[in-house]
Amino acid sequence: MSNPRSPQNALAALAAKLSARGLTIELRADGLRVTNENTSSQTADTRKSSDKITIRVGEDGRHRFFTSWGQALAPVDQTGEAAEKVLTNLAGPVLGRQR
Repeated sequence: MSNPRSPQNALAALAAKLSARGLTIELRADGLRVTNENTSSQTADTRKSSDKITIRVGEDGRHRFFTSWGQALAPVDQTGEAAEKVLTNLAGPVLGRQR
């Protein structure tokens, strides 16, 4: 039986939330690749259209989701909060809101 608190399981839980919100996800050994296919290179928005999410130990000693540029998103047991921050970071139209 797999460990429900393992990094891969935490990333898989986040992937499910982001996929349900319309993002394209790819769970890989080195992290979770998240892409908003609805972005346009014509936009003046400076936010990214994709990112790689990983899990590291934060300054508080808790395992957290992190962006590829080092932004701490949320503890691994708070996938909803992490998903909201990923959605905010990615450029493009507003995606469906689910909680």
